[in-house]
Amino acid sequence: MATLVPALRPFVDFAVGELRRWGERGGIAGAGVDLARVCAGFGEQLGVMLARLAARTLVLELNLARNAGRLSGATGEARFDDFVAGVSTSAGMCQLFGAYPVLGRLVAQACQQAVAAHQDVLVRFATDRTAIIETVLGADPGCLIAVDAGTGDRHAGGRSVAILRFAAGSVVYKPRSVALQEHFRSWWPG
Repeated sequence: MATLVPALRPFVDFAVGELRRWGERGGIAGAGVDLARVCAGFGEQLGVMLARLAARTLVLELNLARNAGRLSGATGEARFDDFVAGVSTSAGMCQLFGAYPVLGRLVAQACQQAVAAHQDVLVRFATDRTAIIETVLGADPGCLIAVDAGTGDRHAGGRSVAILRFAAGSVVYKPRSVALQEHFRSWWPG
């Protein structure tokens, strides 16, 4: 999948820019977040997610371009690079999503949801940082350096369990209440 990520780089770059601008405007001011590292990690994760989403279509289009002789390069790797470079241009994106408008909608929607989900996690972290340190970690773990999202099933607009990584330690974040699990645990024998 990683080899297809550059084909969708314009979407990733736009989404990362949205998250960065939001953070710089004060979305998480004073929360102890290394915004540059969090945004870089977000971009890597989003690129892989989008590549998975578009993989079948991109492979089909690569094969069609190969069969039609539209790829240049002496080796398979060079022809693949030519394909990726062509798809990632404005004209290439227009052609791809003109032929596959539902894929275009899904990619754009995935970007919007990923940005919103990351913002949600970061706002909740900023709000709960003191409580997390006092009740979960026991000591200040330093700056938040990464949010590893997508570690579980996505629901509620692309939200999923995330791992918040700090300079020293990590915390698992669940985007929904765990009250039901706590209730069952309180009366479950053993």
